Amino acid sequence: MKFVHISDTHLGAAQYRKISDSGYNQREEDIKDAFKDAVIQIIELNPDFVVHAGDLFDSARPTNRMIHFALEQILHIVEKIPLVIISGNHDTPKQRFSGSVFNIFEEISHLKPNLHVIFKNEYMPVEFTFNGTPVTIHAIPQCTEDPIFREQLKRVKIKPGKNILTLHAGVTGMREFSHGDFNELLIDSKYFDEVPFDYVALGHFHNYSNVGRNAYFSGSTERTSFNEARVDKGFLYVDLENGGKPQFYRTPCREMIELPSIFAGGKDTTTLSSEIEKTLMSIDPTGKLVRIKIEKISPHILATLDIKKFRDMMSKATHFEPIFEKTDEKGNIEQIKVSIGGVKEEFNSFVDAYGALTKEEKERFKLQGQEYLNRASEEEIE
Repeated sequence: MKFVHISDTHLGAAQYRKISDSGYNQREEDIKDAFKDAVIQIIELNPDFVVHAGDLFDSARPTNRMIHFALEQILHIVEKIPLVIISGNHDTPKQRFSGSVFNIFEEISHLKPNLHVIFKNEYMPVEFTFNGTPVTIHAIPQCTEDPIFREQLKRVKIKPGKNILTLHAGVTGMREFSHGDFNELLIDSKYFDEVPFDYVALGHFHNYSNVGRNAYFSGSTERTSFNEARVDKGFLYVDLENGGKPQFYRTPCREMIELPSIFAGGKDTTTLSSEIEKTLMSIDPTGKLVRIKIEKISPHILATLDIKKFRDMMSKATHFEPIFEKTDEKGNIEQIKVSIGGVKEEFNSFVDAYGALTKEEKERFKLQGQEYLNRASEEEIE
């Protein structure tokens, strides 16, 4: 008996400013394409069933475009393969009376019996029989409150045949396997060893991980932060007859590059700028997501750096993100992301984008603003 465990597809997640050739946010398109590729691979594998362990969408209010895309892909699967989807914390409304996008999928499930959607704050077992062997998928969706989640866990009872638990939660006792989200549910890893499930299909943590006996996070299908820059993304293909050990299948991801950090302490503007340029020139940024951190930079050095030049060097990147760790006189560190340029470039860009001003007024505001910024910079140096 073989099945696919997939999770955290986060359809609709939009990041950064890059627009695709089709006119949509590029990262939104990347995440969409990764899910489409996963569906193609799943159909080719032709498993007995598929379990999606939550966060199909990035938001409880996805766009009509993304709902249509998700529905299209889901219908491709359920034409031949049973699919069980639980809600995750991202695609669950924080208030029950708000309604859920999964109501749409529930209505479709009446016409497509292969589709099983569990999202109404309570545990539901989904039962199949394959080659005479019964299998029960114990599905617990995202719950609005932790006490409700605990109560639903108590309802789970092992049944004859194969038993699979699926839920969307962080794992306590293993700090790295939680996100600290506002509505994050948590489960103790000891639970997976105490209850004899044949497999536990987890969602929420974005990296493929084994967190207990037969308990796995499949991870997300695309990268959603630079913390995942060096991590492959995909889904799991599980053979229950082979002890439930999963096989990892990759999905395509846009390359993320976390460049080596540069220590700015004690360096003048020319030296630091030269070091940053050398590091940036060490890679081909074309189509990539690039980040570099400059550590312990003083305010007056930061104000004099030509950040626009660095951005021009990275113009072929899908996204370039310089992060500066600024230190004050007491040695306190403040992390600053500069998305357009230095402070002066940011101010100019803001003024240029303000439609209520005439061209002459914009130029006057920019000149006056630069004067104030220069004065502030000189005061910091003193």
